[in-house]
Amino acid sequence: MRKPLRFLSLFLLVGLQPAPATTMVPLTLAQLEAASERIVIASAVARECRWQDKKIITVYRLEVAESIKGAATSTLEVTLPGGSVKEPYPLAMTVPGVPHLALKQRVLLFLQARPAGGDTITGWTQGCYDIRRDETGRERVDVPSFVLGEKAKARLDSQGTMALADFLAEIRRTVVEREARPK
Repeated sequence: MRKPLRFLSLFLLVGLQPAPATTMVPLTLAQLEAASERIVIASAVARECRWQDKKIITVYRLEVAESIKGAATSTLEVTLPGGSVKEPYPLAMTVPGVPHLALKQRVLLFLQARPAGGDTITGWTQGCYDIRRDETGRERVDVPSFVLGEKAKARLDSQGTMALADFLAEIRRTVVEREARPK
């Protein structure tokens, strides 16, 4: 009887420890745009995971198809926390809320500069939108309704997607409105 009680006590002590978590505050389109130096449509063409300051990072090299905001460029490097390395021993690190960019997948990205150089995705998954084609061939993005204002929500279909052209128009309108505000 004593062994099960010891095991139960140990289980309760270990099991009640706080677990690490990531809490993301939902960002509206205006907040995403204001916090981003660049907004681009791009595709990841290379991915490298490596150690940096005792943490694993993933560096994506992107080919930029279109610059919506910020200086136009043909390539970018985006760095995100997490990834997997093989040296000095196999190890993977995942960070909740960090997107994984599939190679060759077109994405719309909200980007901000990193203190260490290069860019990172603003709001992590909140600033990363996979672009896909619907059955008619139109490019669409999944947009959470909290991102959009009331008028724009009407353009979401029943699956929560919006035509890429409509979403880009909303982003451009947001940029113009912010720039027109007195400073």
